[in-house]
Amino acid sequence: MVSDPGKTALILRHYGSTDFITGLRAIAAILVVAIHTSAFRDLGPLGDNLTNNGKYGVQMFFVISGFTVAATFTNASSFRSYFTRRFFRIAPLYYLLFALIILSRSLFDTSSLADTRVFGIPYEIYDGILHVTFLNGWDARTATSLMGVEWTLQVEIFWYAFLPLLILRLKFQMQHSEPFGHRM
Repeated sequence: MVSDPGKTALILRHYGSTDFITGLRAIAAILVVAIHTSAFRDLGPLGDNLTNNGKYGVQMFFVISGFTVAATFTNASSFRSYFTRRFFRIAPLYYLLFALIILSRSLFDTSSLADTRVFGIPYEIYDGILHVTFLNGWDARTATSLMGVEWTLQVEIFWYAFLPLLILRLKFQMQHSEPFGHRM
């Protein structure tokens, strides 16, 4: 039976020559789920190996992200349009979860770090500021203090900002350097 291409187009998004990235993302997602759920452990030694190799899923996501971030930036009309688009892929859901976690902690968590201070301000405020600004990964005390996995988002936002600067620097260097590093 031949599937209708019109129906497939409604389900799948086509990225042209980079369609293979979707398959790699699926493999990376399965690996991450496998390591976090011990999904294949009941299958014996092979299952243990599959589960243990799940640790490479995050690294795969970072490599894929580096590729897609560079491609997105080089195709963008400006840094601002590029960064706005990338930022809003992550920030709305992240901020919603952040608000829900803060709300639930204020309603149900009786423990408090209110007496602990960092740089003269209460720890909880310091932690919140770092999370809202995606800087929580720069302090080990706050890197995973809310959700346990939010450190990856801080790395992602960092690369959204840093990789374009690196690309621009390399382009500039290539345009202003002599071939093979010397004058002919």
